[in-house]
Amino acid sequence: MTLTYITLYLFATPPAMRTPTIISGMIVQPIPELFDIAAPLNDNQYMEKTLKEKYIVLGLRTLLLILIIVPARILPQAIAFPQPFFARFSPLHLLWLFWMLLFIKRLFPTGQTMMAGKKIFARYNDVAPGYSKDLLKKYVKNRNAGMLRVVAAGAVCVIPFYILYLTGSIHERALVIYAVFLFALDMVFEIFFCPFQVLFMKNRCCHVCRIYNWNSLLIISPLLIIPSFFSWSLAIVALSGLVEGEIAWLRHPEYFWNISNKKLRCTACTKKMCAVRKPIREKAL
Repeated sequence: MTLTYITLYLFATPPAMRTPTIISGMIVQPIPELFDIAAPLNDNQYMEKTLKEKYIVLGLRTLLLILIIVPARILPQAIAFPQPFFARFSPLHLLWLFWMLLFIKRLFPTGQTMMAGKKIFARYNDVAPGYSKDLLKKYVKNRNAGMLRVVAAGAVCVIPFYILYLTGSIHERALVIYAVFLFALDMVFEIFFCPFQVLFMKNRCCHVCRIYNWNSLLIISPLLIIPSFFSWSLAIVALSGLVEGEIAWLRHPEYFWNISNKKLRCTACTKKMCAVRKPIREKAL
């Protein structure tokens, strides 16, 4: 009987007539909250502003990639690691400083930061009363399974380069170029298509992504094999962001779910990243 009621509710009831209903202890929300896709996404002002900002960032990251590749081809020693790292000036010092400041900034999000990056802090969330804790447990289990798939995929993408480096087949500058390439590719994922989202996590968008705080560590993952202050200092800061996110996930998984956190719903979104990369309809739990 319950299943029949839910089916009729979701598919036979006009959207305007849907109101939150409690069935056998489970909250059945209107479609915008349950699947969080049908909410109005026609705020062109927000969409255009956000997209312009993201396109500019993508252009700058692509330029950075070019500025790393060209010297590596013309003057390979320019992208070589000084030993010790601060013994002499290198373009890598500028890259290190840029990434270090960026990663530290991500540890301390502000009001202008996307909800994806600040949902781990209580002050930015609005937890809805009455959500189903049983459904939340299923949600956590589902997202943890997706996280393990991402770890496996990441290992496949990085470990072969570790092997090539350890066997002397590639130089450390190749790993630097790979890391900067991932840095540019990260913005492509955010704007156009994210394989982590579509193939592994299957979450609606970046805002509800369970591994969003892994971003910094995934970018510099090719560098972790290099024994240098450059790579390991960045790794410590990037790992801090990952740990920060994982602690929040373990203590407050309700911050990561749009049913329990009103700030993650499409109706509360101010960034509107859906203009190009459409949100995924998440499966009902």
